[in-house]
Amino acid sequence: MIVDTQQTNTLRVRWSQNPPTTPSPPRKERPKEDHDHAVERKWNMRSIQIFLFWAFAKSKLRYYLGLYTFMVTVFLHYSAGGVGTLVTEFNPEFQFHHLRRPKPAAVSVQSTLIQSQMQTIQPSTNANIVTYTIPDAAKHALEHEFHQLVWHDKDSVQSTIAFIEQAKRILQEQLVQGNVELQRILNDLVTESAETEAVIFENLPMDRMIPSTPTDGSIRLHKPTFVAEAILTAMGELAGTHVVGYKAEKQYSNPWVHEGFPRPKGPSSALTAASQVDLHQDMSYQGVIPDLLGLVCLREGQDAQVETTLVSVEKLVQVMPANVVSVLRQPRFRIEAAGWVDTNEVDITKTRSVLDGKSLHLPVHWENMVGADAEATEAIAALRKYLSELHASGLHLTDGVMVIFNNQKVIHGRTPYVNLKFDGTDRVVLRSYFVKHLDGEAKETRML
Repeated sequence: MIVDTQQTNTLRVRWSQNPPTTPSPPRKERPKEDHDHAVERKWNMRSIQIFLFWAFAKSKLRYYLGLYTFMVTVFLHYSAGGVGTLVTEFNPEFQFHHLRRPKPAAVSVQSTLIQSQMQTIQPSTNANIVTYTIPDAAKHALEHEFHQLVWHDKDSVQSTIAFIEQAKRILQEQLVQGNVELQRILNDLVTESAETEAVIFENLPMDRMIPSTPTDGSIRLHKPTFVAEAILTAMGELAGTHVVGYKAEKQYSNPWVHEGFPRPKGPSSALTAASQVDLHQDMSYQGVIPDLLGLVCLREGQDAQVETTLVSVEKLVQVMPANVVSVLRQPRFRIEAAGWVDTNEVDITKTRSVLDGKSLHLPVHWENMVGADAEATEAIAALRKYLSELHASGLHLTDGVMVIFNNQKVIHGRTPYVNLKFDGTDRVVLRSYFVKHLDGEAKETRML
């Protein structure tokens, strides 16, 4: 194409078979860096095509999906001018492990179920525990006021009720009033449908002086102040229950607050025995069983290994065979009283069920659970087998720690002491029982 200019200054274009005699304007050279990126993109697109073709040819869809995702990522990365380091960081296992089907287990479903039933019961049977720590300011205020309390006669119900009412007023004013969290915890503790089965209270107000434990077989500590008694009884009652004692129990230091420490001689109970205490429900032989049980530690003692175990009855029932559970729910058993119980105060001839709702009426001595027939006896043997294989986590009580648990939902025990000294420095705990409803004479006497 030749451009020819006329005199009229109009521009005409005419075609010629001859090449132009003047060179065309030079094309603008692309920067080398852009050129390199273009070449890389070209090869990356070609690589994508090759990999896609290979994936389809092999018909491995799961690998293709992962490769497709990877290649699209590379393409977008390179298109944006990024540095091509992604390829060197590619990990096929990371990309594809979620697409690979796991190898089938070698054990059949049926054998797995059988094996799970034969295995030792797992710690999932532990009670549902909530921990509440008393703030330092409230602790100091409670210590000051509780030290002023006087329990004139620990064997008098009138003096006991007056003492508890004063303790409740102080605890309500200094800690519970306006404390939504603590109020909810205490309410859940006695609510049937609530998940909470036990509460650990830490940083408690404590007595300034804890006497040495008696070494002569005495059952009383003769503590001059009553701070621990106040926090134990008041906290339980503010949960909506009442402190009670039991007429049939003759080994307690006091009907309403029991002092527990190992005794070198004389009669002992589950609270004072040095040996292991098997899982049980307190007062299981009684007609009215405590709804709550509280333990507060005054002195940890020399034995740092002794633990209190708490097991959820509901969780225990879920891992036991249905046929055993069915028999335990039927009134085909007798619960006999322990040796320290006055049997004139309780009817131990009544036939009853061992399992009632979420409550397992398990005596501290398992041999005191008697079946009325052969099938009931076999159910007891099966229950004892499961309990003996149970591995539950334990709670080691230290100074200023209290646990209150639902005695209807939880069975508890204690590991044996292994380092008793009997020199006045052994562990000391206090215990109280609480019930939600009192009728008739029990309202006045607080005795059942």
